[in-house]
Amino acid sequence: MDEYLEPFGLTSRQWLLLAMLDKQFAGAAPTISEATAVFGTSRQNVKQVALQLERRGWLRVEPDPLDRRMLRLVLTDQRAVFDDQAVQANQAAFMMSVFGRLTPGERRTLLDMITACIAGLSSSANQQPTSSRGGTS
Repeated sequence: MDEYLEPFGLTSRQWLLLAMLDKQFAGAAPTISEATAVFGTSRQNVKQVALQLERRGWLRVEPDPLDRRMLRLVLTDQRAVFDDQAVQANQAAFMMSVFGRLTPGERRTLLDMITACIAGLSSSANQQPTSSRGGTS
């Protein structure tokens, strides 16, 4: 995957964050916390990847106008490169090289399994760890 992304100067983690922001928050600028809930990783990880993308011009990390403590992730016009027909054809060819040997039913099952795993990660990230201080109640 990194070979495919090399011309764009992106790692697979960076591309995944861009794709998630583009698909899950189309036209919106989610907070880092909102993106974390969907991305299924730590807030620190999302912020680190977002700052890398900001340095490369793919997005801007901006304070929320109403609550400056919150940071919003704003995609730049640079992401439109993935709308180019040649790039989309290349993406489709790459996806077929990865998933083409699976039957449509197997691809559906894989998608369902990955979706369930991501949902589990997202709900785990939103739960507060319980503190046990020893002994029983």
